[in-house]
Amino acid sequence: MRKFDFFDIYDELIENIPSNLIVRDYFIGRHWSWIKSDENLG
Repeated sequence: MRKFDFFDIYDELIENIPSNLIVRDYFIGRHWSWIKSDENLG
């Protein structure tokens, strides 16, 4: 059985984020987050 590494989840979440992404605005809620860049919102 493979040992679970919490950083594996983190790495999978961020691997498709462009390295040149600039965050223009953000909101953090209790159960959600919202990020705005020049091209995307999510």
